[in-house]
Amino acid sequence: MKKKAIFGLLLLILTILASWNVLAADSLNILENSVIVSGNGGIVAGLFDVENTGDTTLTITFTGGLLQGPGGALQVELPNNIQNFLPGEVDTVIFTANISNTSTGNYTGTITAIGGTAQDNVAVTIEVLSNGLGLSRVGAGTLLHTSDAGQTVSGSVTVKNERNAAIGATITGTLPFAQNFIAKTENIPAFAQQQISYSFTVPAGTASGVYNGNVDVSWNPTISIPMQVTVNPTKSIGLPTKVSVSIDMEANATTTFTITNTGNEDLNDLSISFTPIDFADDDGDALSLAFSQSDNIDIPVGGSKTITVTVGAPAKVDSGIIEGLLTISGDSISRTLTLSANVQGILIITDVEVHSDDSDRRIKPGQLFEVEVEVENRARDIDLEDVEITVFFLDGSDTLDDDDGDDLEEDVEIDDLAAGEDDERTFTFRMPFDVDDGDEFTVVVKVEAVNEDDSSQKFFAENREESIEVDKEDHEVEIFIARLEQGIVSCDRFTNLEVGLRDIGEDEEDVVLEISNMALGLRQTDSFELSDDEDDNNFEIIRRFPIDATRAREGTYVIQITALYNNRRDVVTASLPLVVQRCGMEEERVPREGEEEEEKEEAIEVRFTSGRDTFIPRVSTLFTARKLDGRESMWMVILLVLAILVVASVLGWGAKRVYEERRR
Repeated sequence: MKKKAIFGLLLLILTILASWNVLAADSLNILENSVIVSGNGGIVAGLFDVENTGDTTLTITFTGGLLQGPGGALQVELPNNIQNFLPGEVDTVIFTANISNTSTGNYTGTITAIGGTAQDNVAVTIEVLSNGLGLSRVGAGTLLHTSDAGQTVSGSVTVKNERNAAIGATITGTLPFAQNFIAKTENIPAFAQQQISYSFTVPAGTASGVYNGNVDVSWNPTISIPMQVTVNPTKSIGLPTKVSVSIDMEANATTTFTITNTGNEDLNDLSISFTPIDFADDDGDALSLAFSQSDNIDIPVGGSKTITVTVGAPAKVDSGIIEGLLTISGDSISRTLTLSANVQGILIITDVEVHSDDSDRRIKPGQLFEVEVEVENRARDIDLEDVEITVFFLDGSDTLDDDDGDDLEEDVEIDDLAAGEDDERTFTFRMPFDVDDGDEFTVVVKVEAVNEDDSSQKFFAENREESIEVDKEDHEVEIFIARLEQGIVSCDRFTNLEVGLRDIGEDEEDVVLEISNMALGLRQTDSFELSDDEDDNNFEIIRRFPIDATRAREGTYVIQITALYNNRRDVVTASLPLVVQRCGMEEERVPREGEEEEEKEEAIEVRFTSGRDTFIPRVSTLFTARKLDGRESMWMVILLVLAILVVASVLGWGAKRVYEERRR
């Protein structure tokens, strides 16, 4: 009984404790939703209230306080912890931040209060206002420079931005020659220290002495830094680095250059000199030089003198560029400049013309074209010999090759070219097949010769003014061979037709080749593929067709050759005449190997046509010709039809007899 009482009492105590734990709870509340603090520097502070809204005594701690803004992160000093914070109690807490080195703008974040299992937070904003400061100079003293007249002076100053926002500072100079000071603007971040460079030119002719002024770094306020420039006494001149002149052989030409006094003292008794051998060719033949004034040249401060140079090219001097140095010296001065003389040779290329089927010099692969070159000897007394003209073609720096891999190049030698005489030569080329549409090549013409009386004197000329361009269609097939083994037949009325085709377009082609003549009963067809690669065996294909004229009457029969390609959308054709004579008349045929070719009749030109153009083949056999008239062709057709009807009747009668015998 006593045990039961004790057990009941324990159960009652546990029930009371459990009820107490259920009723007790941690809870707190920050009374403000947000706190805003403003300042332009130093320590700023903000506050907010915290209330224990629970049933338990709490210890309050604070976290967070890292604010973000235009200048990056700003750390807030958090409030002190609150100890033994009783239920229902309200406390005011304070946070602080140091914004002395913080850029202007708003910095935002949160502070969180934690007590037991409860927590709450408040939004915090610190507005950093302008501190109203500006620039300050780092360092002290006067900026010192020493320079010659006409020289450029460079330096720098270091400043610090004390403001809590970026500023644009402009640096200028105030000197007697401040117009040469190069002003510039630098952007300096908040609180940053920066070096700003400057430069200015001491004008040529500025007198020697000490010049005082300032370098001003402007914003708010403007910093004026004293500067002192010492200009040395100097003697100097300005010259071009090079002057050029073009001169014909056996003639004179002039050019000029100007000497300028760029120092701050007058110049007296300057002179111009040169070494004659510097203006000679490889054989020692020299140009002649004369000056409008070559000595006793006086130039005051800031003044100048223009000198005229007359250059003469004797008949013996080689053509080409001859360069040498002219020296201007005196009164502590010594400077040089280059004189370049381009001696125009007596041998010149007066004209280069390209002739092709197209006026715009667009040439098809495999097509022949001509380059016409005219040269002239412009000398008065010099005759030339061993005159050689060379023509080739360049794609950039690469030479155009022919289909055998050799340079596409031709040269011709003219025996001689007398003084004042010109000559013209025509070169014939074939455009290689291994080219692409739009390829452009420079026509290079070179000519060389020697003096007839002095073989050591050589003359050269070159021309690169003309060009050619490849005209290559996407689809184009060419008939390059169309010939009969015998163009005239009599007793033996058999011959062979040879047809060759090549693909001169950009794409491979499936070709259908048809050979036909209705009067001869001739219709033969062949199909094959042509390759657009000239190294491929199928780039050129040659076919042979037997021609049987044993049943043909005397006359001329035109054999039609038709090649369809590009899915039968394009066509190229050719035609050849076959002459059939009565037996006993002379036949025209192609001589076999070892036989001498017999004299032929006057030939008729065979022409090839395509869907675009009509052109003359590069390889063809020419014949005299007469075509069958329409009545002869009609009677041949009627006789053929009657023969077919007779044969059909005989066969039908025979079949009927066999059928009746079997029924018996």
